[in-house]
Amino acid sequence: MSIQCEIFRVAEEQSFRTSLRRMIPLLLCGTLSFMLLSTSACRAFTPGATTPEPTPEPETALERLEPEAAPEAEEISELEVAVDPEAERRGNGPTIRPGIRINAVVEVGRSTETQADNVRVTLEGEAPLPLVGEVHLAGLTLREAESVLADAYSEYYHNPTVRVDFSGDSGDATSPWGYVTVLGQVRNPGRVNLPPTQDLTVTRAIQLAGGLDRSARDRSVRITRSADNGTRETLRVNLRQVGSEGAQHEDVLLRNGDVVFVPETWF
Repeated sequence: MSIQCEIFRVAEEQSFRTSLRRMIPLLLCGTLSFMLLSTSACRAFTPGATTPEPTPEPETALERLEPEAAPEAEEISELEVAVDPEAERRGNGPTIRPGIRINAVVEVGRSTETQADNVRVTLEGEAPLPLVGEVHLAGLTLREAESVLADAYSEYYHNPTVRVDFSGDSGDATSPWGYVTVLGQVRNPGRVNLPPTQDLTVTRAIQLAGGLDRSARDRSVRITRSADNGTRETLRVNLRQVGSEGAQHEDVLLRNGDVVFVPETWF
């Protein structure tokens, strides 16, 4: 019995050695493969390793247009700077023209040195003034005329200040602020000058035209006005409502070029 056990043990040891000899090459191959994979992974994540740069994405349409849009903004700024300031000043208020009467006052400090009232501008556009003689003022606004006259009077006074205004007495000449035309059933149809305050209403214009005729239809006074786009618009005013009910909103404020027509009453 002991001899059989010893034989069985020897056989198992030989079988184990044989299996171990067969497994060693496989273990060596697996270990070598694992080492090669580990080395490759370390190289891929090494901090100093060089990685290919990503391909830049193409610029969007907005990014491509931005460099071109900047010069356009600069050109607009140059155009704004290039606006003629002289033209802007001429647009501020009415201009002096032949036939208009003006008042001019020359002051030095608080003292009035020279004053010219109701001076009519000649057909050549010149205003005859004390000391400086005839000065060309046609086409200038009041503020521009003051500057021109201040330069002219600086030869006679030290640092003079000049004030120029339109005279209220211009005779039959058209007001610098314009006029309206009153037609129809009024006693004196024709032009009515706009005052410097430019607050001429329908009732005031009819009053300056001599008032309503007996046959006037005061419930339907028409005002024809030219719009900025070249078209015409018509407004209707009930003067009887203005007088009897105090409807001030019916008393329209007139503008330069308006035509007021008072129709006739049909019996």
